[in-house]
Amino acid sequence: MGGIVVKLALTTAASDPMYENLYDSVYGIMFLGTPHGGSDETEFALTLTSIANATFSGVSRLSGRFRDELVKPLQRGSATLRNIQRNFLEKEIHLGIRIASFCEDKKMRFMKNLVVDKGSACMGVAGEEIYEMLGCDHRAVCRFTGPDDAGAKRVMGVLGLFATAANKPILDALAFPEMSTRRAQIRQPYQNTCRWLYHHESYLTWQLSHRGLLWLKGKPGAGKSTLMANLYKGYTPGRIRHVSLNFFFHGRGTALQKTPIGMYRELLHQLYTQAGSARPIIRKVIEEKRSLGSADDQLHWQEKELAELFSNAVQLVAKEKRVTMFVDALDEAGSEAARSLVQVFHAMHDRAMEDGSMLRLCISCRDYPVVSGYSPFEVEVHKENFNDIKLYVQGQLNQRVEGWAQDQQSIEDKQKVEKKIVRKSSGMFQWIRMVIPMVVDQLNNGESIQMILDHLDQVPSELGHLYKDILTNVIQAPNRSRTLLLMQWVALASRPLTLDELRCAMASDDLYVQPQQMSCNEGKQFVETFSGMKSLVKGLSGGLVEVHYNEPFYTVQFIHQTVVDYLLPDGLKYLLAATTDPSRLEVFARLVSSSDSVIIGGSHQRLSRSCLNYLRLGDVIEERQDWKIEEEGGLDVKYPFVRYATDGWMFHAEKAERQGISQEAIVKFFEDAPDYFEKWLEIHRSMTAEMDECSLRPGSTLLHVASYSNLQSVARLLLERGESTTSRDAGQNTPLHCAARKGHGDMAKILLRAKAPLGIENISYHTEFDLAAGAGHEDIIKLFLTEGCDINQATKVGTVLHVAANRGKKKLVKILLDLGADVNVTGGYFGSSLEAAASGSQLEMIEYLMSQGAVFTSTEDSMYGNPLQAAVYAGNMEIVKLFLSAGVSVNTLGGRYGNPLQAAVHGRNPSIELVRLLIDHGADFSATGGEYGNVLQAAAAASSLRFGEKPHIIPTIRLLLQLGIDVNMKGGYHGGALHAATHAGNEEVVKLLLDHGAVINAGGEHGYPLSVAAKYRHKKLVELLIRRGADINAVDSKQGTALNYAVYGGDIHIVQLLLDNGAEINLGQSKQRPLCTAVEFGRYDLFQLLLEHGADPDAASLVAASGGGCVEIIQFYLDSGADVDKRDSADGPCALQSAAFAGHSTAVRLLLDKRADPNNQGGQWSNPLRAAVYSDNVAIVKMLLDAGAENVEDAFGYSALKSARDSIGLNRNHILKALQAGRSTNSEVVRESTPTQ
Repeated sequence: MGGIVVKLALTTAASDPMYENLYDSVYGIMFLGTPHGGSDETEFALTLTSIANATFSGVSRLSGRFRDELVKPLQRGSATLRNIQRNFLEKEIHLGIRIASFCEDKKMRFMKNLVVDKGSACMGVAGEEIYEMLGCDHRAVCRFTGPDDAGAKRVMGVLGLFATAANKPILDALAFPEMSTRRAQIRQPYQNTCRWLYHHESYLTWQLSHRGLLWLKGKPGAGKSTLMANLYKGYTPGRIRHVSLNFFFHGRGTALQKTPIGMYRELLHQLYTQAGSARPIIRKVIEEKRSLGSADDQLHWQEKELAELFSNAVQLVAKEKRVTMFVDALDEAGSEAARSLVQVFHAMHDRAMEDGSMLRLCISCRDYPVVSGYSPFEVEVHKENFNDIKLYVQGQLNQRVEGWAQDQQSIEDKQKVEKKIVRKSSGMFQWIRMVIPMVVDQLNNGESIQMILDHLDQVPSELGHLYKDILTNVIQAPNRSRTLLLMQWVALASRPLTLDELRCAMASDDLYVQPQQMSCNEGKQFVETFSGMKSLVKGLSGGLVEVHYNEPFYTVQFIHQTVVDYLLPDGLKYLLAATTDPSRLEVFARLVSSSDSVIIGGSHQRLSRSCLNYLRLGDVIEERQDWKIEEEGGLDVKYPFVRYATDGWMFHAEKAERQGISQEAIVKFFEDAPDYFEKWLEIHRSMTAEMDECSLRPGSTLLHVASYSNLQSVARLLLERGESTTSRDAGQNTPLHCAARKGHGDMAKILLRAKAPLGIENISYHTEFDLAAGAGHEDIIKLFLTEGCDINQATKVGTVLHVAANRGKKKLVKILLDLGADVNVTGGYFGSSLEAAASGSQLEMIEYLMSQGAVFTSTEDSMYGNPLQAAVYAGNMEIVKLFLSAGVSVNTLGGRYGNPLQAAVHGRNPSIELVRLLIDHGADFSATGGEYGNVLQAAAAASSLRFGEKPHIIPTIRLLLQLGIDVNMKGGYHGGALHAATHAGNEEVVKLLLDHGAVINAGGEHGYPLSVAAKYRHKKLVELLIRRGADINAVDSKQGTALNYAVYGGDIHIVQLLLDNGAEINLGQSKQRPLCTAVEFGRYDLFQLLLEHGADPDAASLVAASGGGCVEIIQFYLDSGADVDKRDSADGPCALQSAAFAGHSTAVRLLLDKRADPNNQGGQWSNPLRAAVYSDNVAIVKMLLDAGAENVEDAFGYSALKSARDSIGLNRNHILKALQAGRSTNSEVVRESTPTQ
């Protein structure tokens, strides 16, 4: 009976504002033997209740009675069950909710039938999951003997699937591949070590308290991470009222492993999985970000928003559960980030102390440069781990030295060695790990104890000196040049390289790569095997670099963060000085005598060149396969270093330049091979995961690249040579757009000094000014203002204040207002600051703007017309309620959708609750105007299932029909609701509209409903509309009959269906006839089918066939005697022009083979060569030139060469080169001859 109660409760909650949050929170329902249709076995239960009531009526301790009124409604076909089921379905409660029904298959004792048969146990709704519980009667379906019960396992398994599916989109938005890998890599504590911490006074006091901040501090290499990993194990989730969170910073890892953004994402991920109370707040933020257009795995997180979200979420959880948070190696976040996080942790601790929440934090870090601040709970690890180090040293020598444990004769000598090692370590486990292997080797080789003690005296006690000793005495002198290269890559790469990437990177160094080399494995230093490369890494590094398996790759990293600290720059300087490679002696000598920054910069420059060298290899340049293809054995396997190298050369070049190393050589590098620059740009475009407004696009120049990657020396050299600052890429971005969007202030100054114009709009109507505002680059905004930008000037996007408000940049908005921005200025896409903020779902921003005097304003030319419609389209209920409570009219007109109700049904984050809210506040559902004419058409247009389920659509349409909306209202983009529904392809909506009187043969803006369904390939709808009486041969004035629309859509099955149902084949004007359409689209299969059914071949021509590009159709008309040079009209193109303009190279070749005149003058494009230029097709241009096409100038002075110079096509430069190579040597152009007739 519980399932019936659940249905009734949800039906009530869906229409009651007090409980709507309950309804909104339901992801799925699991019905266990629920009698939706009632049961035939209720009579037996009623008999038992009567007997029981009579038997126990005199027993005083049974004060109540067995209630038969709870059993009667469960009878088969009872009115109560029918009403509950009807209300549940009519209100569409099940839409958007996952439903699983579990059915019994065994009768209970004394029962003739199943208590609830399968027909009653299933709801019968679309998408319902049905599970038969084998061997279970009605009681066993939901009553289990324990967790190992087969029924329990099945139910819990389905419940697990529900939970996983419900949470996956949220968790995916926070997760990243390397999450938790650092903790897994930390060495396990040696036996019987780390126990001292559990008896330390600071730890005990902290552990017994409900809140507090424990700092584990110590020297580098003291074993803090091992201690933290061991400590965390004792707090892993298991207790219901306890949440354990952890993040282990990894200075040698990827960006997200060593930055606060990565920390917050991982902690939020853990908090979401462990604490149900945190989920609503986390889910809300992620869904709001997703509603702004970002895919789950591409959400662009900002540190500030993550910090605020985590702080609010963890404090909420800590009020009901004990939360313990561990953060290890805080110093590996970098000194600036670490100091900032120290303040954050202290603020969280102070807040917990104030509000009494149960939050404990345990942080580990070095003493310096991180200053932990005051905390009553501190542990200095290197001062407490003496016994641990002693145990470790004794254990290692016992295990690794032959006979060490059994030798009773030299106990005193053994103790001398052990004591020497322990005392000299000064509490640093890392020092011990480096020294023990040396001592073990000496002991196993028979060295005397005194010799070993003397050697230990000589071993440096500082880790840095120890590492230098390894580079000096372990690595052979001839190998130090390669050791240097290895260390530079491991220390300075933007992320840990895989072993495959590293061997390609090292083999692509200037020292080893050859000018004409085709592939990486041709290099003399390329290591052929995986095992060989693994051994080489160990040998060249002296054990300072290790190979880790991080599924699915083997990655390379230093054994400890202290190795990085030593190498940058001291270790690199030593290796530079120690090299014996004669080809590098002079260069390295100069670097050794330079500053530390120059050494680092020179190293980055070397790595940048390696990336460029790899990308210039013959195999990479000549690769013709699509670089976007990602599959097993694909290009990433064939060219393992290409993904890193594509962006890596810019990363390292910029790092080198910041250290004072000029990158001007890059200009010559690309100038020497111009085709190489275009190829690199193609690879970069296809392999860049995050595409923003100013990502490098086709048509970018080297100045765009320099501005994008902040290569100032490159930009200066190019500008000195006269490079244009106004050149535009395919997105119409200038170099200044790139600099502004990326926040490169000094680069922007360089471009402005070169007279780069301000106020240029790109293809999305963004100027440099509002791009900087959208990204929050305050320094660039101030720079542009000093250059004369009007802070209140509205572009087609809006003002800079609008852009900043839309992105929620509150600090920047305050600055702009202080600088004189008008909070109420209107204009552009966003209209006003309030509308911009509403569009971005920025509630806090709206409240701030209103406090600064912003007023609700309707604007004529903005996207939404007013802030209310913007908020409705964004689907933000809180903002909508704010505006309505402020007295804004729910019927405010304007904007793309005409009124808020239309925007609600077609919005970015729609819901039936939002529609009801507007209607409850008096929204006029019969209002006309806007893109879709009326709300019913807007709802029908939004019903497409191509982008996922739309749970709000059917309830919205039902609600509107119940309210009495006219189903045949005309107007709008589609002309009617039925036309919009057929365009969307939603069969359920089409049926609903037809059932409520929609006229099936009503004309629309894009044809009749049947024509629309045929054009957009909705075969089931075509069948439905034919069954319902659609006129199959109705002709409209645009594209003729449904048959012609079907050919246009290209689905041969729909074409055949219409023919089978009596479609006339030659109706309409010639260009509206199906055969002509088939020819123009080059569909030979449709062409044949239509001819077989009696289509007139004269409806089309050779010119049309050439534009369609189908060789078989062209050949048909040629075989039929068509004149290869004839035009269909005096001012129309010839066949060769038509094929050239459409870019059909095979068709062009066929026509030339049939003696088509390559210089046929006249018509729309003057001649075939200009048509090829307009199509931006290099191959056809070359083909026509080879056939004798001349660069003829027409009566208006235009030639193919001039058209190419004016072109903005992606292949402009290649076409110019081809035309210049193929033009007459005596004259640039040949004067126009008499047009061919």
